[in-house]
Amino acid sequence: MAENSEKTTDLDLSSSEDLEKIPLLPRSAWNSQLAYLKVLLKAKQVLDKSIQFR
Repeated sequence: MAENSEKTTDLDLSSSEDLEKIPLLPRSAWNSQLAYLKVLLKAKQVLDKSIQFR
């Protein structure tokens, strides 16, 4: 049984190393998200200014 646990540990380590190399989202998805948030922020700022002038 000790041998099995060692093999499992080796497999766990190799798979965790592989997972660290993979980004959570592709770079294009990060860029799209950032662009969306920038537009959302600008829209909020415009709405906030229009409410202040009323």
